[in-house]
Amino acid sequence: MPADPFAELLLRLRSETGRTQEQQAAAINAVSGRDTLTRREINRYEHGENIPTSHTLSHIAVACGFSPEELQREAAGARARRRKVGRREGEDLDDVKRRTLLGGAILGAASAAEPWGRLAHALGTGAKIDSAAASSLPTQSTRPVSCRT
Repeated sequence: MPADPFAELLLRLRSETGRTQEQQAAAINAVSGRDTLTRREINRYEHGENIPTSHTLSHIAVACGFSPEELQREAAGARARRRKVGRREGEDLDDVKRRTLLGGAILGAASAAEPWGRLAHALGTGAKIDSAAASSLPTQSTRPVSCRT
């Protein structure tokens, strides 16, 4: 996979300061006041595997003497490119709408069944059901349900 321009920018910023990845992590940790960034994470950033958070980006910018706004802009571009690559190839708008509709239907069915699942679990474990818990269960509709196609 070719390197992302943002990953190349991070590598160039580190190279211009003459730091190793370990020294870069230490410099960013010094700016942030926390010892959380490692050489391994710097490597992931420079290979385009991860994109730093906005908070970390500001620390990187200060540590490298670079404009925080420009670094944020470049990171936003990298995130957009990653989302675009992550989309399924050959997928059209109808596919997206269909997947969204089906996902919503599944969530709706799961949320409707959830109270009954809790009741079945409680009864299966021998727990007692009080009237407040029983009244929270949805009641069955008396109206017929019609499906239109």
